[in-house]
Amino acid sequence: MSIFAQSGEWVTKKTYDVTVVNMNGDTVAVVGFNRDQLDGAVFWQIDMPSRFDYDLSEIKTVAKSYVGKPF
Repeated sequence: MSIFAQSGEWVTKKTYDVTVVNMNGDTVAVVGFNRDQLDGAVFWQIDMPSRFDYDLSEIKTVAKSYVGKPF
């Protein structure tokens, strides 16, 4: 399944979240970054069985590409 980063925002002054969606526009996950979590913390936004249709490393890669180096 193809996924891409749709948006990103500073949730606090130190935390940046990226929304990752599928081709239907459904939110798959939100990936959070901060100075201590540069790898990305994934927060799933879909039901558990469907979650396994998505590759965790691909989600993080898409989110990291969107962010670049915010910190």
